[in-house]
Amino acid sequence: MSDAFQDYIGKEINVSEEPVEYKFGDETYKDFNYSYDKNDPVIKDIFNKNASARIILPNTMLTMDYIPTRPNVYVDKDTNGTWRITDVRFG
Repeated sequence: MSDAFQDYIGKEINVSEEPVEYKFGDETYKDFNYSYDKNDPVIKDIFNKNASARIILPNTMLTMDYIPTRPNVYVDKDTNGTWRITDVRFG
C-alpha cells in the first residue's frame, strides 16, 4: 500500500492561509492557520484509499499514537507559492 501513496509526492493541493495573532502577556505573536480543501481531488483520492490518512500542514499538532497502516501526508509550500505533498510516511 505504501508504494501507491508515494505517487502523491509532488502533487499540488489547495491550502488556505489565515493570519492570526496570539497574545502572551505583553507580547504579540503573528502566525498562520492553515487548512486544506476537503474537496480537492487529490485529497479526496487519498481519503478514498485510506480513510484514516492524516494531512499534515505546517503547525499541525499530532497525537503520538502509532498506526502502521495510517498514511501521514506531509504538505508544505513550494518556492513558487504552491502547496505540494512533500512526503508520505506510515505510522
